[in-house]
Amino acid sequence: MENQTSRTRMQTVCLPLFGATICFVSMWFFDRATLFAVREMPEATKHVFMHLSYWTEPSKALTAMAMAVVLTALSSSVVGFPRPTLLMFLGLSLVSCVLVLCFVLLAKTSIGRARPLPSSAFDPFVFAPFSGSEAFESFPSAQAAIAAAICYCFMFRYPSYRPLAFALMVSVGLSRVVIERHWISDVVAGWLVGWLGAAVICTMVQNRYAKPKLHR
Repeated sequence: MENQTSRTRMQTVCLPLFGATICFVSMWFFDRATLFAVREMPEATKHVFMHLSYWTEPSKALTAMAMAVVLTALSSSVVGFPRPTLLMFLGLSLVSCVLVLCFVLLAKTSIGRARPLPSSAFDPFVFAPFSGSEAFESFPSAQAAIAAAICYCFMFRYPSYRPLAFALMVSVGLSRVVIERHWISDVVAGWLVGWLGAAVICTMVQNRYAKPKLHR
């Protein structure tokens, strides 16, 4: 019995360590392999992704969504043309993106992973937590997180356009890798954070409006 208990404890400790080791090795391989591939891409292709990355920066995306919410609400009240689905999508996207961005910024500062700058080596395991430097704010990708949050909200309100929303999410995330501002694992982590954050917000809203009203 004691041998079985000790064996169970050892498995409990060793299995997570083994899984973490596999994840780190995979991240090392894919991050390095992706960066090698990106640096062999034609400059014309990089130029296209550079424009995509520029116009989807968090500040521009949040400003555009806030303006769209205001204009949609005004047009609904002044012109009298209701757009409840569009307004719901824009509102959910804005709230999800703000909350996700707050979490991502906190994670970036506390983790402090170095960006894959063009002059840097192919080492994805350089960290400087709480350094205060923008060069050590790579993980996770804020742009990928916002793209994933918007994608989820879009799919939540417009299910028939899922392929388009997913393609835009992937394109925005890959643009950050192509211009060498993020490792591929940063983008994947950003997608997961944005997707889960938006899923929580949308589920809360759906449950709130799905509750039956009590009649007195």
